[in-house]
Amino acid sequence: MKSNSIERLPRLAIIAAATVCVPGAAHAQASIAPAVPPQSPAPGDPVAAPPGGAPASAAAASGNAPDGLDIVVTAQRRSERLSRVPISITAFNAATLARTGVSDARALTQITPGLNFQSVGSSAQPAIRGIGSTGSSVGDSSNVSLYIDGVYQPFQAANYLTFVDVERIEVLKGPQGTLFGRNAAGGAISVTTLDPVFETTGRVHLSYARFGDVEGGAYISTPLVDDKLAFNLSANYERSSGFRRDINLDRKSGYVRALKLRGKLLFRASDTVNAVVSGYFNRVNDLTTFGNQPLDGNAQVRSLLPNVLIARKKNTSAIEFLPVNRVRSYGGSLKLTADFDWATLTSLTAFAKNHQFIYTDSDLTPVTFSHTRAYFNDDTLSQDLTLTSPGGNRFNWILGLSYYRERGNYQARTRGGRLVSDPNAPLTFGINVDSSDIDAYAAFAEGNYKITDRLTVIAGVRVNHDRPSLTGNRIVPVTGALGARVESSDRFSSVTPRGSLRYDISSRVNVYASYSRGFKSGVFNANALQATAVKPETVDAFEAGIKGSPSQSLSFDAAAYHYNYKNLQFSSFGASGLQTQLRNAARAEIYGFEANATVVPLIGLNLRAGVAYTHGEYTDFIGAQGYRPTTNAQGVPIGGNTSYGFDASGQPLIRTPRFQANGTISYEWNVANGATMSADLTGSRTGRLRYDLGGNTQQKPFQIFNANLVYTTADRHWRGTLFGTNIFNSLPIAGILISGIGTSVTYQRPATYGARLEYLF
Repeated sequence: MKSNSIERLPRLAIIAAATVCVPGAAHAQASIAPAVPPQSPAPGDPVAAPPGGAPASAAAASGNAPDGLDIVVTAQRRSERLSRVPISITAFNAATLARTGVSDARALTQITPGLNFQSVGSSAQPAIRGIGSTGSSVGDSSNVSLYIDGVYQPFQAANYLTFVDVERIEVLKGPQGTLFGRNAAGGAISVTTLDPVFETTGRVHLSYARFGDVEGGAYISTPLVDDKLAFNLSANYERSSGFRRDINLDRKSGYVRALKLRGKLLFRASDTVNAVVSGYFNRVNDLTTFGNQPLDGNAQVRSLLPNVLIARKKNTSAIEFLPVNRVRSYGGSLKLTADFDWATLTSLTAFAKNHQFIYTDSDLTPVTFSHTRAYFNDDTLSQDLTLTSPGGNRFNWILGLSYYRERGNYQARTRGGRLVSDPNAPLTFGINVDSSDIDAYAAFAEGNYKITDRLTVIAGVRVNHDRPSLTGNRIVPVTGALGARVESSDRFSSVTPRGSLRYDISSRVNVYASYSRGFKSGVFNANALQATAVKPETVDAFEAGIKGSPSQSLSFDAAAYHYNYKNLQFSSFGASGLQTQLRNAARAEIYGFEANATVVPLIGLNLRAGVAYTHGEYTDFIGAQGYRPTTNAQGVPIGGNTSYGFDASGQPLIRTPRFQANGTISYEWNVANGATMSADLTGSRTGRLRYDLGGNTQQKPFQIFNANLVYTTADRHWRGTLFGTNIFNSLPIAGILISGIGTSVTYQRPATYGARLEYLF
């Protein structure tokens, strides 16, 4: 397979220059230290507010403020310094995201060792340390769970997040089954957005970049009633002309049209009781994940029409019509918090509605051979209750109950044309009309006890009960006969424990060892109307690590781990290439290590580097399905893929690079009249990736680099930025779909340069 290989030595030298030779890994990425004495945040800059919307200074007074490079996270459902949490976490604040050029969830892979993000059609599928989903049917959620403000987000197509009003992002590595529950087998990504504060603050920004990218947004937070009622509102609009070109239609493709709104209303009923009402609305038509390009010309139509027009240059296509990928989602939540002397009671009630329409030329050619039209609707309702003891005691505890309901339906139709039927009466290959329902209940408890002043033991457990069901009909492919109606349901129960020991070497450095179990619930395959659900996945994880923040200029963290991964849920297309099959893929073993560090050697200079090594292989996978390009008698590929069965035991895990590294160099300095300048360079390298079980489709190692140059006025009200993403124009595979009708591929967005202007108040 061809890969966009770039000259390695100069760019690897840049990464090496950013590498800091200290033990461990600072998974927290703090704000870049200024070259001038610390100043108050610029007006309108994202500032973390503690619960209740008090000014950030209150957080500092309470001891919850960051200390140097050590930031505050909520990975254990309470506010704690990152260096004190015995979990491998990578955390970023809004400033770091902006200065590293990371503007959406997919780009997190560039600054997070161990995280890999792939696009499968319209589905966003993150993987952490080799654990990630391949299924995308209604009700089949990722096994790396996503949370926004504590609310679970199961709909994969809605998870291409752009970071608009973000306060903090935490990537929790390893099973999080005790505190986060179902479908956190590989880990969790927790996004915290800004809460309202009782002072008026805000910002407005506008940017323009290559490919006609125009992006504008605004954020405001203001009190309505002093110390009682405050609200915030963010709005963001993005429009792009597209970075791809269709050579058949002679039109640009790969464009984006997106409108995103989010608001919160904070009511402080008393000093101990407050409520936050949140709501959001997103309307997106994103074609960046629909490349519709056959990898190396691999489209089945070629076997019937050898001279058909094929797109071979990266980021091009030659199809009959431009695809459609419209997603509309909206939802809301109510968070009630009551503080007592002995505990804090929190209730979080949330709902979400997601709607998606897809229409795509799935045969990857300008011939009428296979068109796919699909409608997805997914509604969720959740209720969480937690009771948390005050922190700082010898014994701290948390109790919780949760309920989750999901109602999804799916309608899909694949149609063919003149190659398989009368050109005046295109044949319908298959129609699905089905619904997938899930009801889930859980209870959990966790406590940590200080055996001595240096040694702390943590133990917890969650009990889960899931009830999935599937109903629907399917028109049989080719014959057009109505298939039997499927009505099926199942029940799954699981217990996910967690145990950990933390020993404080000093007040700022500690070591830990932990065991945890994660699970992904059993699920029905709505795409193919499989009447039998696959079994739940389970991950038993063992981890040991060291964390430290010995000074305000140094933070480090390192971890080694070993996973036993059972009953993998594996999705692949059948021999026809028209529908997916979901099955359990026996077992896998994963082990590896990660190490990051952040250091400020000089005032104004910030260096960050990270590395991850992941070894993963299937230990028992008899009867695996592989794909190889279809060939003629002479062994020459003629288009399409041929499926074959084989024993994949001992084969590497797909979508799991063995090596990842990243680094950032940031420097800030004074210019005339109190204004400041800053420059940032971020680079990442990802090792070889396999995309199919047999290793027939692979991506060679690649690098991605981003750069920023920022000017801030002395009054800190205006900020101008020149930015570049993927500045060396590396074009690796960003998403892939392998089936009998071909290999559809999407490549990385090309080098993009632009400018942004912000006003902060």
